[in-house]
Amino acid sequence: MTMGVAHHAAFAGVACSLLVGCAFEPEGAYPFRDGWRRGEVVSVMRAGEVPDPRFWTCLRKADLAGLGADRVVVVSYRQSGRRRRHLTQLPSSVMELRPGERVLVNVGECRDGLVRRED
Repeated sequence: MTMGVAHHAAFAGVACSLLVGCAFEPEGAYPFRDGWRRGEVVSVMRAGEVPDPRFWTCLRKADLAGLGADRVVVVSYRQSGRRRRHLTQLPSSVMELRPGERVLVNVGECRDGLVRRED
């Protein structure tokens, strides 16, 4: 009986170690804790063409309210098992994006929060 308990405890310890190791995978230059999410481009358009602009936090903010002709990107990403969307300004460093392209988006930023994914 004691040997069975020891085996179960050893197995549980190994399983926990593996799970903790996966949870603390190095994130590189775009850490999740800083708001970076893996996503996919849904659409690219001019800020003045966005349907229902009051829905998007970044368009409601004063610093982006006058964008008009500037281009914005809607990105879909998964968080807590649900699909979510974030609208952000298209950075000048990213010349062109198309729907379906994979990106990293910072969901806490309205500017400078989008880069192409390399994977």
